[in-house]
Amino acid sequence: MSKTRAYSPCATAPGDNAMLFGLTPFTLFHVVLSLVGIGAGFVALRGWLESSLRSGWTAVFLVTTIATTLTGFLFPFAGFTPAIGVGLISAILLALAVFALYRRHLLAR
Repeated sequence: MSKTRAYSPCATAPGDNAMLFGLTPFTLFHVVLSLVGIGAGFVALRGWLESSLRSGWTAVFLVTTIATTLTGFLFPFAGFTPAIGVGLISAILLALAVFALYRRHLLAR
């Protein structure tokens, strides 16, 4: 009787040595995305605190944070977990941020 495995972008086959720092390539990609997003977020935040938009850094922050959120949903999970809840909240807040910044140009009414 053969066992079939569900496809998962972050799973490796038994005996597969495609890991770096104990992480699969997909997990490493996810972590690098989040670290770039955090770094870009600090630069963008400093600009906002100095009343300078730094649109390039803000775009890098938003793109990498959105990509991190989306790749987080590709990990295997069973049922609702705290990570899924944080991902859903993050996706909603990021959608609002993109809308406010690029569609409404940060206009408050």
